[in-house]
Amino acid sequence: MGNYLSLANQYVQKLKPIIEEKTGIKLEDVIIQDSSQYPNRNLHPHLYGAPMFVSPAEYPNTIFVTDFNFDANVVFTSTPIDVVHELSHLIYLKLVVEQLRTIKSKPSRERLIKGWKSRLFKEGFAEYMSLDSLIDVYDDKTQYFLNLYHDTLEPTDGPHKIGYKFFKNVLSVIGKDKVFEIARSPPISELEVGMPLLYLLRRYPAQGIRNVPKFLAKGVRTKILKTLYGYAPFDY
Repeated sequence: MGNYLSLANQYVQKLKPIIEEKTGIKLEDVIIQDSSQYPNRNLHPHLYGAPMFVSPAEYPNTIFVTDFNFDANVVFTSTPIDVVHELSHLIYLKLVVEQLRTIKSKPSRERLIKGWKSRLFKEGFAEYMSLDSLIDVYDDKTQYFLNLYHDTLEPTDGPHKIGYKFFKNVLSVIGKDKVFEIARSPPISELEVGMPLLYLLRRYPAQGIRNVPKFLAKGVRTKILKTLYGYAPFDY
């Protein structure tokens, strides 16, 4: 096992039992494998350059890691965050499987499966878990890094960012403890992921209606910031 594979494995062994205790979800033994051995990487171009990733439908208990050699004195602060992100994908699969067992209607199952397959939604769940929900599993250095990250940066562009903002916005209304409830009940379209208010109005109509002014004000503020500065760093 190479240097970075070993480091990733150390964090998996350290963080997995803590996460299991905090979430109440038991994961199987997690295998760390070199990403060069993942046979279908050419079919998923977004995986190129990723330090680690999972493919839970094909390899439900495996985290693929892009290995490289590094100076042992170098601190990779983002590594534990990446590990929690990938472990959260495995938690997500557990939640989906458990929820499917309770759904008897075929149309309902098909609708839910379509929602669960949304990359925006899946990545949003894992990003929210690693950046917000499970922040207390990290050591002081990683937590300090995350605090700076939240104060100065947005999450990764693309699906991670859009999905993260969905969870952040919805949970700001219904409560941070409802993250698994949201994961079990995905949006019916990616439009709802991009516009969380639509999801709230459908799924939690009373709370959604009460928060319409807040979301409208946030949208206006975001447009002003983007007009003035070209971006809106705190648009959550």
